[in-house]
Amino acid sequence: MILYAIASFIYRAFIYIVILLFIGNRLPKELAIVGALFGISALVAWLLVPTGKFIKYLATSGELSRVRARAVLTSLLFFGVIGVGLGAIPLPDRSRVEGVVEPAEMATIFAGEDGLADSYLASGSMVKAESDVLVKESSDELIEQRDELQANLRRLQARRREAQTKEIAAAQALTDQIKAVNDQIARTNEQIARLDVRSPVTGTWVAPTSRR
Repeated sequence: MILYAIASFIYRAFIYIVILLFIGNRLPKELAIVGALFGISALVAWLLVPTGKFIKYLATSGELSRVRARAVLTSLLFFGVIGVGLGAIPLPDRSRVEGVVEPAEMATIFAGEDGLADSYLASGSMVKAESDVLVKESSDELIEQRDELQANLRRLQARRREAQTKEIAAAQALTDQIKAVNDQIARTNEQIARLDVRSPVTGTWVAPTSRR
């Protein structure tokens, strides 16, 4: 009968908790008070009412008239041991959950210009913003384009020196052409500079598929 009493209490508690969880998941937020009322009724029925009956039994029962002091002391010791076990003895409290760890600052690196990758920085290396070269590229096309522009610039400069002594208007037109070619050379140099891929932020360079 003792085992039956314990098992029936556990069963009733399990059923009540399942009902509370079901109500909490199904009811809209506007009716959340219903779940709270069920929880309060369970607390009253399972804790406050039995505690009140037990205290009344200790205080007024005729069966304990001769041993009432010992019964009260034993009860206090019993509940004291339970309280110490639950609240004073430290027990491990941990749980396992799945999570995603992300860096506080992350940047995806792209090549600034099309080119042939000559070398990579080893994955896992610490890099400084706009300093260390992550991927070093080369582009024969851009180099040839810059060489042609520089050769054209030298020709125009030579023609302008010659025109300055004969035709002032032609010299002015050549000056405008020289300025345009200088602008093209500057843009080409910027493209060549972008062949060296650098990080915009300081951190760890992660490139699992890279090979040096």
